[in-house]
Amino acid sequence: MSESAVEIHHMPPGQLTPAGGAVAEVYYFDEEGNPVPKAIATRVIIRELDSDGRLIRETFGTKSKG
Repeated sequence: MSESAVEIHHMPPGQLTPAGGAVAEVYYFDEEGNPVPKAIATRVIIRELDSDGRLIRETFGTKSKG
């Protein structure tokens, strides 16, 4: 089974993301901006959403492979 380029994290009751969200979506990309599995990604976008699905914060970053 191949690893996904997206992770969805629903926060447990009583817990929130750092920006106060109910859900965190993590998207993994390569240097060209193509979706790739986390293990080989070099770029990442983290989206924090409220309980109604509205975007609270979007964070862009880089990561080392592995």
